Amino acid sequence: MKQLFLALSIFAFAQAANAETTTFDCAVRDRDGSGWIAPRYIFVVDKENGAAQTVSGHNDVLPAVFKIDRKNRYSLSWQIELKEISGKTVRINYNARIDPSNDKIKLRGNWVNANFVNKPYGVGTCSVQR
Repeated sequence: MKQLFLALSIFAFAQAANAETTTFDCAVRDRDGSGWIAPRYIFVVDKENGAAQTVSGHNDVLPAVFKIDRKNRYSLSWQIELKEISGKTVRINYNARIDPSNDKIKLRGNWVNANFVNKPYGVGTCSVQR
């Protein structure tokens, strides 16, 4: 939690330094209750330069691949490694799709090196700071 607030302060400082970025502070509900989806994600998007960063309860600040789809939704993807209960490290490719017209988010994860049946999935809303 302390890391999340540290990241928020870093993002706030970066926000003041670079007026072209948009920060999405998203509350996400884990649809299957597995815990692989964090309850909160923060995305900093630089639309003009096609760059983005993400932070959550699962990870520190990471770069994310940023794209805009044909419906003008923002697609952000990144990969992280997490430990499961048994101690095994699993890699997950996350993809977040943010609709800037209504600030809704859909977040999905895909397992890279594990064969779990359920794929992480969550939905939520974002507050926006421009």
